[in-house]
Amino acid sequence: MAPGSGRVNDIVPGANKAGLDPYLTGSCLLKGMQPREKMALQRGLFGYTAVRNLGGKRYRNSSPGLVGESGKRIGPTSFILRYEKAEMMRALFRENRCKYAETPVWLDKDKGR
Repeated sequence: MAPGSGRVNDIVPGANKAGLDPYLTGSCLLKGMQPREKMALQRGLFGYTAVRNLGGKRYRNSSPGLVGESGKRIGPTSFILRYEKAEMMRALFRENRCKYAETPVWLDKDKGR
């Protein structure tokens, strides 16, 4: 697909009629990043949960992350993400100055969820 075209049917015309949904496989390279930058990227992608006990009460704070909302984690830095979230993923990588690779894929509508 041409970068920035924004049209998933450019890859496989008629794929939606064939029962396929557009996804994106991606991975990032954390080598050379500061620990603070790595954690910001990991939390943005995969989310986090924090639990604190304060004054006899338990406070829970969590965020699902980009992949947690609309994709699946398949490795330490690898994931499958719905294509609609691709631009948000790219913005997160640009913001954290991280090297990454992405590949568009089509998955069966029933099995992609």
